[in-house]
Amino acid sequence: MGWRRLIESGRPGGPIGVAIAGFPGVANVGAGVVSYLSEELGSKLLARVYSEYLFLPGNVAGVSVSESGGFELPAVQISQTEREIEGLGRMLLISSQVQPVPWGQLEVASEVIKYVASLGVRRLIVITGYADPELMGKVLTFGSDRDILERLLKCGAVEQMPMKSIVGLAGATLAAAKLRGMDFVSITGVSETSAPDFRAAGAVLKVLNGALGLGLSLESIERRVREFEEIRQTILRQLQEQISSLSPPGSEEAGGYVG
Repeated sequence: MGWRRLIESGRPGGPIGVAIAGFPGVANVGAGVVSYLSEELGSKLLARVYSEYLFLPGNVAGVSVSESGGFELPAVQISQTEREIEGLGRMLLISSQVQPVPWGQLEVASEVIKYVASLGVRRLIVITGYADPELMGKVLTFGSDRDILERLLKCGAVEQMPMKSIVGLAGATLAAAKLRGMDFVSITGVSETSAPDFRAAGAVLKVLNGALGLGLSLESIERRVREFEEIRQTILRQLQEQISSLSPPGSEEAGGYVG
C-alpha cells in the first residue's frame, strides 16, 4: 500500500445528494464539466487526497510552484457546491489536474470514495469522454441508479455503450463505488477526436442541466462552445498556413492527379 493522505479543509454545510466526478481524459470532457459546474454553481473545498501515485504532467514526481512562490502537491480535490439543487441539496464535485499512475488508480479512487461515503453520499455520477466521429455530439449513459438514469434519458442521453472500457481514474472511481455498494451512473460525451473539445463537455452539461435541474444558463454554455470553436478554427488555420509555407513551389498546381 502506497503513501497517501487525506487533508480536510472544511465540513459540508447541509445534506449532499450526489457526487459528480470528472478527471483529465479523452477530449478533457470530465475535467471540463466539473470545472464548469464549479464556476457556475460556486464551490467550497472540503478535502484533498494526496498520494505518491499522483505525479505531475509527464509522470514526474514534484510540486507545482505558483507565481507567489507557494507550491502544491498534485491531488484529487473534493468540493461542495455553494448553491443547493432542488431535491438534491448540495453536490460534491470531484476532480484533479492529473491522473494517478496505472497501478495506483484503484487505491486513490478507493480513498476518495471512502471519504465521500463518510459524508453520507450514496449516489455518484462519473463524467467521461469518448472519441468517435460517427457518434460525435451524443451523450451516452449507463449505471445502477435508475432514477438519475431515467432523468438523463428523458433529457437526450442515450443508453448505449460503444466503448469497450473506461480507463484511468474515472474507471477506477466507478469500480470503487460499485465495490462499496454506491449507486452510480456513467455519462460520456462523444467528441470527434481525443483532443480537448468543449463541445462534447457542453453536450453533457445540457443533459445534466435538464436532468438534475441545475439552473445553468444555456446561453453561457453556448457562449463557451462558440469561444472554443473560434479558438479551434484559429489554431487549425494557423497550422494550415504553416504547412502551406513549407510546401515546395508549384506543388499546388501539381496536385490535381494521383500518382
